[in-house]
Order: sequence, then structure tokens, then C-alpha cells
Amino acid sequence: MTAVTADKVKSEFCKFIASSHVKKELKHKSERLDVFYSSLMDKNKYKNLFMFVKIVPIMSHGNAAVENGFSINKAMPIENMHEKSVIDLRTVYDSVSNSGGLFKVDITKQIILATAANMKN
Repeated sequence: MTAVTADKVKSEFCKFIASSHVKKELKHKSERLDVFYSSLMDKNKYKNLFMFVKIVPIMSHGNAAVENGFSINKAMPIENMHEKSVIDLRTVYDSVSNSGGLFKVDITKQIILATAANMKN
């Protein structure tokens, strides 16, 4: 969002919140913000504010996958491992998770042979 758009959002919000019908509804509502705003807001009159209200709820989830990755790495026993071992361990963990869990991983002969070959190295 550009600085100009942010200024427009702020201006539209100040006008919107100053409206008497919004003040009245604000005191009595306990619904989701997007539902509240869309029911009271003229989308043409407050187009920048409406766009902002739509994107704000998703902003806090932008780093969820990264933060989850740090938590998983922290739980792994990696004190004396080389960097490649940590990366390999994480790759296996992610693959098992993406497969739907440990009991849904299809362990083929190719996987067994590849594992045996890697253990020799």
C-alpha cells in the first residue's frame, strides 16, 4: 500500500466513523469486522477503506509458515548435527507432513535402497 493510499484510507475511516449511524451500530455489534464494515459501508464512497478492511485480516498470517518452521526446528535434536543433516531431517519431516502423516507414507524399495546408500556415506 502506498503512502497516498494509506492517507486516503485514514481520511475515509475518519469520515466513516464520524457518521452517526456507524457510531450507533458500533456499540451493539459483535460480528466479524468484514461483515460489520460491508453492512454499513458504501463501497463506492469508501473504496480505499473497503480494500484495506479486506486485506487487514490476512496480514497477520503472512509469516505463519516461517514461524511454524522455527518451532519445528527448535524441537529437533540438532545440537551436534552438521548443517546438511539438519536440512535433510527437515526435508524428511516436511515430506511426511505433506503426505498426511507417518502412517500414510508409502515406503518403497527405492526409498529403502536410497536410505541404505546414504547411511554408508
